[in-house]
Amino acid sequence: MIYTLQTKDKQEFYMISHAEDFYWVLWDFAQDVLRHHLKHNPEELTEEQLDIVDKISDRFYEIMSEHGVDFEHVS
Repeated sequence: MIYTLQTKDKQEFYMISHAEDFYWVLWDFAQDVLRHHLKHNPEELTEEQLDIVDKISDRFYEIMSEHGVDFEHVS
């Protein structure tokens, strides 16, 4: 039997079937971009630039919290 999904169903199927991929994108961004710069500052960002990264990091985690997701329940 062949199933044909409607547009809405295709979108939902994509979201569900790629949930782990979305998680790892968020994890990599949080670790490889935000944390990496704030903890190690490899490019020796200025204080102003680090402040911007810090604010982005805060907002990133606020948005995650607003959606009821965090890394503690998975990792």
